Amino acid sequence: MRLFNYSLTNSTTNFFLRVANRMFTFCCVITMSLVIAGITPANIAYAEGNVTLAVEVTPVVTPYHMPVEYRVIAEGPSSLELQLDRLPSSLSGLEIEYLGQSIDELRSGRYRITQRYLIDPMKIATYQLPPATVKWGDSQSMRLPGVLFKARDLTEEEREHLSTMAPVIEPDTLVPERSTTWMWVSGIVALVLLVAMFYGLYSRRNIPEIIRPTLPAWEIALHRLEDLNQRQLPASGRYEQYYVDLSAILRYYIEDRFQVQAPELTTQEFLEIAGKNNILDIDYHDKIANFLKQSDRVKFARHQPSTEEMALNFEVVESYIKSTIPKETSEEKPDEQEAVT
Repeated sequence: MRLFNYSLTNSTTNFFLRVANRMFTFCCVITMSLVIAGITPANIAYAEGNVTLAVEVTPVVTPYHMPVEYRVIAEGPSSLELQLDRLPSSLSGLEIEYLGQSIDELRSGRYRITQRYLIDPMKIATYQLPPATVKWGDSQSMRLPGVLFKARDLTEEEREHLSTMAPVIEPDTLVPERSTTWMWVSGIVALVLLVAMFYGLYSRRNIPEIIRPTLPAWEIALHRLEDLNQRQLPASGRYEQYYVDLSAILRYYIEDRFQVQAPELTTQEFLEIAGKNNILDIDYHDKIANFLKQSDRVKFARHQPSTEEMALNFEVVESYIKSTIPKETSEEKPDEQEAVT
């Protein structure tokens, strides 16, 4: 009886050991296969020397009609100029929207570059994004394999929610069929309107055109600053909206004043173009650069500025606008007053 129990115990132990061994071998094979194939999880980071590169996808699993946010983050010392490659605007089964790039200053003489994308999957599938690459120096670079995320099918609750939305109207039901009589009536009405238009143009051809003067760019910008100041956004804790409006006033002023499409540029692109075109002189280059970088931190990194910082940034934008008013304009006003007297 004792011999039988001993044999039974040994055979059971050996069985579980064999199962555990096979499971471990299976996991190793799967892990090595993923590594060899270049497939990585949704979040990964790697460091080479003083440079760190990371990628993040949130959420990892999403319904196929909902987008995910993809971030590429590079960190390095301030002495290095880091460059991140951009994703294409579309891939197979994906629509990609570039949300912009932000630069944050860190401690110990380092800084961080973050690129943000909104990626919309078009069908149910598991997607692998292209590799992320950061470059610096003459020929140094670091590359991470493409990360994965999954676009799943809808749940019953999601299907029920979509079913409550307005149905799609077929094109045939939008325009009803018209009879021949209505076609004739439409043609006559169009002819009458055409004759009336030509008569109006002919009767008014001798009337001189009234040209209304438009406000110059600096007056428009100063009016907008005054309106922003009256809204008292900092007092209500709306820091992000305050910096969005303040940076927009500056960018649209530069676009109207110097014909540079500043609202569509990132902070780094704007500073480069401003330096090439002498838009910012020595006195204001660092001040405007610090303001735009802090604006990026408030909008993208949820930084909460102090009341003194917001007042200082407002004064920087206002004084820059006033400093770029043409001298001829400021000299015309005294002459006009003398003519009146």
